[in-house]
Amino acid sequence: MRLGIKTVRLIPFILVAGTHYQEDLAGDDDSWKTAFEGRQIAVLVETVGLGSYPGIIEVFCRRIQDAPDVIPV
Repeated sequence: MRLGIKTVRLIPFILVAGTHYQEDLAGDDDSWKTAFEGRQIAVLVETVGLGSYPGIIEVFCRRIQDAPDVIPV
């Protein structure tokens, strides 16, 4: 089924875009990237995980700092 999609962007919703992302989502023969390209859909690949964005790191650090106050002992 063709929906008129010409381009997709793969964005890792993970802290670090490591081996799993590089191989399974954007690199191997059975990756999402390869599947889209096999349907003549251009693929833009973001190569960094969420941990590369300062705002995300701030949220993580704040949650870690607040954890002792919200976790029952």
